[in-house]
Amino acid sequence: MKVGVIGSGAMGSRIAKNFIDASHKVYVFNRTKEKAAELIRSGANWSDSPTALAEASDIVFTVLTDDHASESIWLDPTLGLVLGLDSSKVAVECSTISYDWSLRPASKLKEYRYLEAPLVGSRPQAESKQLAMLIAGDEKDYEAVKPLLLDTAAKTPFIGSHGKAIALKLVINSLFGIQVAAFAELYTALTHSGFEEEQIMKLLPNLPVTSPIMQFTLNQFAERQFSPLFPIELIEKDFGYAQQFVKSAGVSANLTSETKSVFHSAIKAGLGDQNISALLHHYQKGAQND
Repeated sequence: MKVGVIGSGAMGSRIAKNFIDASHKVYVFNRTKEKAAELIRSGANWSDSPTALAEASDIVFTVLTDDHASESIWLDPTLGLVLGLDSSKVAVECSTISYDWSLRPASKLKEYRYLEAPLVGSRPQAESKQLAMLIAGDEKDYEAVKPLLLDTAAKTPFIGSHGKAIALKLVINSLFGIQVAAFAELYTALTHSGFEEEQIMKLLPNLPVTSPIMQFTLNQFAERQFSPLFPIELIEKDFGYAQQFVKSAGVSANLTSETKSVFHSAIKAGLGDQNISALLHHYQKGAQND
């Protein structure tokens, strides 16, 4: 199958490599061509524009940073992805974007085949093909592309109509971020109160309130593993989208807003490109007491 992947960042490059390894003919585009160089050396074909990539592909995946990047790729009036689509192709948005923006491509692509498929997992899961893809859109389109999705993901649950997969992804990321912020604050409070970190690590991971993902993150705390798997600047962006979503549902966004401010403070402290676990470092530096 001819597969296009737009976005050659941490996740997009790994997804494209999985399709190459599965013997698909892969086309790639990235706003900075140099970032796609390794994929091209691995056998991917370079496309000069999103339009050209869509014209060459049977199915197109976009894996982009935010709403602005997504909109510029999809709807550019001269080189946009939409200009290369027709009813025989399926376009799949894998980016974590806002709920409001997720509905706009769907409304503009009614005559085409468009799916949401935000990714749950990080770089190690992408490399090992253990990602989950949350799928929303037309279920018939989902069934048609499901075999291909399984070349790069372990789980591909169908969530429902457009917007629902993005909403769930924002909830998932927010629940994770809220836990990390709470544990970073309380972990630091324990160390400031005389607990040794070895003692903390014997206690906290085994509590019934500690989720599996926080057991993993606590190990990152203890080992000071701050190299980016899920950078702070991305989780802060996602909290902004989650805040918008919660408010649009008529619910108070106090908790999402407060947690967003915690991550924003870490970005101001120069930790934006570090892993979410680096929030511990931020608390230990005393920035939250400023």
